[in-house]
Amino acid sequence: MSASEPTTNVGTTLLFENERLRVWELLLVPGETCASHRHLHDHLIVYAEPATIRAQLDGRPVLQHVEDGLVSYRAVGPDGLPPHQITNVAERPSRHFIVELLGPSISNQATAHEHNGRGRTELIPQ
Repeated sequence: MSASEPTTNVGTTLLFENERLRVWELLLVPGETCASHRHLHDHLIVYAEPATIRAQLDGRPVLQHVEDGLVSYRAVGPDGLPPHQITNVAERPSRHFIVELLGPSISNQATAHEHNGRGRTELIPQ
């Protein structure tokens, strides 16, 4: 895989894996951008600490203001999600966990994130 190809490693550290799930930690220092990656499995994301993340939503740049305890679930559909990156734009490290549910997606298309409302997303003017 070349440096420009997205990876399927959705975190910086693999914490646990068995035949049903895979658990990742994603740790970003201030200003750091993660590797371009793709989600191929339905997954759950858990933030244990507040964070401010720059990301893409439907191809548009956004800021995600995350509160501690944010839990988000997404089904990716049979083809997975397009490659993307996130950047920690806060002044402290950002750490969250991704739990991939291995096996086929439960949905025939990618779904929007379902979450517990502990955060907000704002569009970045272009």
